[in-house]
Amino acid sequence: MRMGKTVSAPPRERDPHAHILCRRKNSARSLRSRSDCSRPPLLPGTNSAPIYGAHSNESVPVIRPAGAPDLVSLAALYHRVWHETHGSHMPRAERDARDERFFLNRMASLMPNVVVCEDAGTIVGFVAWTGSLLGQLFLDAHARGSGSARSLIEAAESGLRAQGVAEAELHCLVGNERAKRFYERGGWHVSEIMAAAVRGDMGGEQRDFWVMRKRLAPHGL
Repeated sequence: MRMGKTVSAPPRERDPHAHILCRRKNSARSLRSRSDCSRPPLLPGTNSAPIYGAHSNESVPVIRPAGAPDLVSLAALYHRVWHETHGSHMPRAERDARDERFFLNRMASLMPNVVVCEDAGTIVGFVAWTGSLLGQLFLDAHARGSGSARSLIEAAESGLRAQGVAEAELHCLVGNERAKRFYERGGWHVSEIMAAAVRGDMGGEQRDFWVMRKRLAPHGL
């Protein structure tokens, strides 16, 4: 992997869960990370409906496209899980800037390319993408390890593929080996390292992220 000049930019989280406006090392190109029914909603950008699961006496998680009524619940989950999973890795100034309003505005900007995991009527996770960048994957603690993360990633890949994306990209915090292994098991690979600026307590700070990519085969292949 090559390393080069660091270019600062406003923050954006990354998965395990992540999103930062930034420039890639050795590159001048900016990345801008921006109900069960008889006729289920379509996956963003597609003519298909990725509804997995069904209602029964035993709760089965449902993977479905997000809608406007989900916005407040999604923003609350986003705020809660980001601070739980990312807060300890970020300066206090960055944590303080990411309040409820920040995440409500961010969530609204991600629509309609958002897919949720719903369990017993409650949203427990979501995935979102902008262009070719899969920028967000967030799940409540009790939903992790259940296979929901993999289902969300697969739904996002399907949406990206349907929108004509041949190669998708995501950013994973360097040092988060567990998340890196999760993505690698799904066919993603590290292509380079990118530095991104975050708000620092004594000025700007930066964090390194693995840039991971995956080729998306056309539907039917």
